Amino acid sequence: MSWNKDESESRIKEILIDPIAVLEDNNCKGKRKLNYNEANYHSTVAIFVDIRNSSEMLMNGDKKVTARIIRAFTSETIGILRDCQLQNKEIGVRGDCVYYILRSYSKGLEDSLLDCALNIIEMVKILNKQIKTKDYNNINEIKVGIGISKADTLSFKAGSKIFQNKSLVWVGESVTKASNLSNMANKGNKAILVNKEFHNSLSPESKKKKDSEYSVKD
Repeated sequence: MSWNKDESESRIKEILIDPIAVLEDNNCKGKRKLNYNEANYHSTVAIFVDIRNSSEMLMNGDKKVTARIIRAFTSETIGILRDCQLQNKEIGVRGDCVYYILRSYSKGLEDSLLDCALNIIEMVKILNKQIKTKDYNNINEIKVGIGISKADTLSFKAGSKIFQNKSLVWVGESVTKASNLSNMANKGNKAILVNKEFHNSLSPESKKKKDSEYSVKD
C-alpha cells in the first residue's frame, strides 16, 4: 500500500478528535488490555543502561568484535532485568542502550530495580574480564552509564485502529530523565545516577548505598 496524502490527512483528523479516557492509579490497565481510546497516567520507573563511547569502539575496532561485545552486553542486561520479575514492564534496546520501563505499583519495587542495576555493574566486570583474555585490538574494556528515574508518566498504545501497533508510547520525565542520567553517568562520577523521587522511594537499607554505589542527581 502506497502512502496517500489525502487519506493520511483524514486519519490524522480522526485521531485528533477521537475520544480518549485517561486512566489513573488503580484504574490503569495492563498493556494487553489497553485499547486505542485509552491512556494510563501513573507513577513510573525507568532505567536506561548505556555503553560509553560505543561509536568510537565501532570506528576503531573490528566490527565482528564490536558486534560480539554489544550482543553479550545487551543479552545479559536484558536477562538481569527480566529476572527482576516485575509486572507491567516494557524492555527494549535502542542502539547500544537497554531500557526498562515499568509502573511503580508495589512496595520494594525500587529496591529490586536498584539491585538489578548493581548486578549489571557486576556483569560488566565479568564481561571486561573476558574481553581482556581475548586478543581484541584497541578494546580493553567497556564502561556503562545507568540512569534511573521515577515520575508520573503518560502511556498509550502506538499506532491507531487502522495501523495497529502493540508497543506503548511513554511520555514523561521518568523516561527522559533516566535517558539523560544514563548519558551523564560514569563520566567522572558514579556509574549509577538516580533522580530524587526514586531515591526517596528506596528503603532505609538501600539508601545506605548512596555515595558508595550510586548518586542522586536532579
